[in-house]
Amino acid sequence: MMRHSVRQSGYTLLEMAIVLAIMGAIAGSVLTLGSAKHEASKIDIIKKRLDAIEEAIKRHSYTAGFIPCPADPTTLPGDATYGISQDCGGTIPAGIDSAGVASDEVWIGAIPTRSLNLPDSAMYDGWQNRFTYVAVADLAINSSGFSSYTTSSTTGVIQIVDNDGTQVTDAIADTVVAYAIISHGKDKKGAITRNGTMPIMCGATTKDDENCNADSVFRDSRILNSTVAANYYDDLIRWKVRHFMQPPAGDANLYNSSCITESLGGGADIVNHQ
Repeated sequence: MMRHSVRQSGYTLLEMAIVLAIMGAIAGSVLTLGSAKHEASKIDIIKKRLDAIEEAIKRHSYTAGFIPCPADPTTLPGDATYGISQDCGGTIPAGIDSAGVASDEVWIGAIPTRSLNLPDSAMYDGWQNRFTYVAVADLAINSSGFSSYTTSSTTGVIQIVDNDGTQVTDAIADTVVAYAIISHGKDKKGAITRNGTMPIMCGATTKDDENCNADSVFRDSRILNSTVAANYYDDLIRWKVRHFMQPPAGDANLYNSSCITESLGGGADIVNHQ
């Protein structure tokens, strides 16, 4: 009888171990699924905010005749210049990077939410870091500069490259990229936080480094969750060419959303690469 009880107890312990193992596996799967859903929700937030920002930039260009200049990304909500478009025709303020040469520049800063009548929250992506906003200075000075833009230079324009590094836009008057907006993704590399600092500096080993190295070249690729550092890319980017920032002839107040085009990656698809 005693021997039977010991055997029965052994079976119970084995069964308990199996049950615990199964429960652990289920819990791990639930946590993984929950984490994936959490990250997906952040991407949804980013896409909605990018939509709102792009519409606001479009309205600004239709009513003012030019796109807004970036805001200083290092300012705080209580500062007078927080979310305010700077003067792209003036001296470069502290905090804003410039790529190019004098009078032929690309300015890199933050979304000018208050100049665009957007809520302050629109300045931040799903990871609560500031979007990077890049603008061709000549297109963000005044309506005269926008309408007479004729450059074919490669020093004062935004260049967009694909995943392989091939330039996908032409540096000519109508098809030059007017602006780009970037979320620096989950790794937050090169992103400026709410407190106006950049805790994780831009590196030089992954594909998304192109979007935070303070030059005028930016990569538009799909999200690559790669185990190989050189292939890693987790940014989301939107950009528009000058042609789509111009109001239709004869009606400067008409807002035609059908003129908006999507960028290559769009930030919607996630591809796992080794």
